[in-house]
Amino acid sequence: MISELLLNLIVLIPAAIFCSTITYLLTLYNSHLGDGLYRNGAAVIASLAFFVCVFGVSYYRVKYPRLFLAALQSMPLPFFCFTRDIYVTQFDVMLPAGIVYPLIIGCGVALVVNLCLWPETAAKASETSLGNMFIALRQALAQYSAEETVSHDKLKIATDAMQKAQREAKYEIVISNYRPAWYKPLTHSMERLANHIYGMSLALERAQRIMVRHQVQHELYDSERTLVEKPAYKHISRLHASITPTTQEFLSTCIRALEQLQHTMAQQRAIPASFMGPQTGHVSLQETLEELHRRVLITLHDEFEHEAPMEEHFLVYTILYTLTAFGKDMVQLEKHVDELLQKKKSKWTVFWPQISLRQWLSRPPSGNRTPEEQVMLDQRAKEFEEIEKKVLSQVPLQHRPGRHFWNRWLYRLSKFLQYGPTRYALKFTVTAELLALMAWLPIPGINHIYDNNHGQWALLSAMVVSNVTIGATALQCFFRIVATVIGAVCGYIVLLAAHRNENPYALAVVVFVFQMPMWYVHLGTRYPRIGMISLLTMAVIVSAGFTDLFDETLIEPLWKRILTAVVAVLVVMGIEQIFWPTWARKLLVRHLSQLLIDTGIQYAEVTSLVCQDNILSPSYISSSSKICQSQRELERQCAMTKQMLGLAASEARPTKAPFPIKEYGQILELEKRVLYWIQHVYEAQIVAPTAAYRQEMASTVHLYLFTLAGSLCTRTSLPAKMPTAELARQMLHQHHLTNWQSKYRDLEPDRANFEALMYWHACAAGTVEIILLQESMAETVATLMGQHIFPRRDVYLE
Repeated sequence: MISELLLNLIVLIPAAIFCSTITYLLTLYNSHLGDGLYRNGAAVIASLAFFVCVFGVSYYRVKYPRLFLAALQSMPLPFFCFTRDIYVTQFDVMLPAGIVYPLIIGCGVALVVNLCLWPETAAKASETSLGNMFIALRQALAQYSAEETVSHDKLKIATDAMQKAQREAKYEIVISNYRPAWYKPLTHSMERLANHIYGMSLALERAQRIMVRHQVQHELYDSERTLVEKPAYKHISRLHASITPTTQEFLSTCIRALEQLQHTMAQQRAIPASFMGPQTGHVSLQETLEELHRRVLITLHDEFEHEAPMEEHFLVYTILYTLTAFGKDMVQLEKHVDELLQKKKSKWTVFWPQISLRQWLSRPPSGNRTPEEQVMLDQRAKEFEEIEKKVLSQVPLQHRPGRHFWNRWLYRLSKFLQYGPTRYALKFTVTAELLALMAWLPIPGINHIYDNNHGQWALLSAMVVSNVTIGATALQCFFRIVATVIGAVCGYIVLLAAHRNENPYALAVVVFVFQMPMWYVHLGTRYPRIGMISLLTMAVIVSAGFTDLFDETLIEPLWKRILTAVVAVLVVMGIEQIFWPTWARKLLVRHLSQLLIDTGIQYAEVTSLVCQDNILSPSYISSSSKICQSQRELERQCAMTKQMLGLAASEARPTKAPFPIKEYGQILELEKRVLYWIQHVYEAQIVAPTAAYRQEMASTVHLYLFTLAGSLCTRTSLPAKMPTAELARQMLHQHHLTNWQSKYRDLEPDRANFEALMYWHACAAGTVEIILLQESMAETVATLMGQHIFPRRDVYLE
């Protein structure tokens, strides 16, 4: 919080200096009007300075996410300094100072209260999130061990909270025994553990579904529906039952190990002492992992003695492979915990952010944010994290740059106008200029009327409702009007109870009573904006009525506040429709289409990596690094698409049925699973000389996802017959299984070969699941966009 308060002052001071300078120049201009200067020149200068200041603050507010909240403190300066008393000849220093010093006092009071009453620091939030992550991991393992449905939402919430807390602590001034950067290896290990649990639950869910289906019918798919035979899982129930005791014993050991690590960290103050549970004693994870590996090899030895190769091993051995990877990461987690505790400082130490100023400004600030604000901040943070790369290959003709200097100049101008912060700043600045236009009209006395009727309130209303999409802006406008009415009515009741300013004690008591439910709505409900705006409106109404600077009746501030809010809403919505209108549902379709295309490219790259013979070659290492970066980028794209899905749910479609949020959510969930299985294939890969089959399968998967993306982006029906990679996959897997079966006797003494066989089963399961998931995705897309149908044979005969 200390860094945020300092940042508020840093942002506030330049705006105050600029506004004070321009205000002083206005008084000089007005004092020399008798020398033949333009009578309304002060209004022209004020309007231009207003445009420059509002555009600059708005631009850098969105460009640097750290300034998103801090820049709001400086917005009232141009709102009041360039619209109030612009024709005076005496410079009043209290006009800008009267806006600055209450903000400084408020920051100081907030700091003192936060330090004295239940102090919350970034280090404490980070440590608490780690303790919650330990609990979430143990609960998920217990659910999986009992073969119950694992609560992915709880685990995901705990993981996201841990990542957010660690990221914010790294960019804050921290007072603790441990530097926030020391937790980074620990959090990475815990993220991988959560990812392994997600994968095991997916494989178990799929295996259980197959086993239940076997109890009802003899074969999994109807052979008449397709020319390609689907996998036949004939003995998966027996195989799953044979490994269940081993997995349960291993999971119980992992749960005890997590309890011991949690106790140790709480004892050493690495996490709060409230997380200190019972000590379970030393648990040897390495020995447990070796025992699991021995059981896996025994099971593999027993199961692979079938005469014919079978595909029933895929999902079950995926579970065993993931358990093995989970155990290795648990061993790494123990090592990282020991390394962290060895770095502990004996006394509380102040740790400053060890990053550049630009990196610090590029991170969003801590605190509660609406989904719309989160989308805007994540977009800006993503732009800072992207690394500019020079493409060595030839640029396609469609995207080839111009050869002349004006082509390059126009290209830069076009990119600047397409930049998110530029568009936001221009839209908001134009809105503010229109709302403040009355103060600058060349009509005698119009500026006085604007001031006396609180015209600046419309600017403040527009400041808090402007958003990233039209739907989000409309929703915030609705919240603004509702909250303004609530706050204005409450403020009017407060003034009635206190007889304006005759009984300040009664005023304080009634304000305290009214603000309690408002704070609850702000902090404890799904509509925080209503609570905050109602609080601010009540404070403004009470302040205006109590001071009575404009000689108004008690009811006048109420209806003026509501009227200015309505005018601001109408102007904001009009500007949103004229300048670069953005709909969340259109962004959702665009993001989802691009995500599907990039997913197909990622799968093709992973497959091409497996086709390389030498894993030590520079091309292999470079491709592997590129795949890891692309996987992280795809995960960010998926998270951004999910945010757009939430924004699209609030947008109304007056001329059509409600937007099919459920179907798009299903596609996104299937896409999330596809991304996991692609990463699973990458991690479980083995190099084998089967490039032809792999390339055909990868190209078909890429084409399949490209077709789905094209249907979504162009809103057209799917083809009657979609390409299938099942035939190439079966030929590839048959080749592998036959190869393993023929060499089984020679490989038996070598343990490493058994591990490679288990890895191949896990890789094969990932390929099967990707193909099945994209087919399920196609069914949902066909529900959304339709699908062409071949006429039946009897139609041709007619």
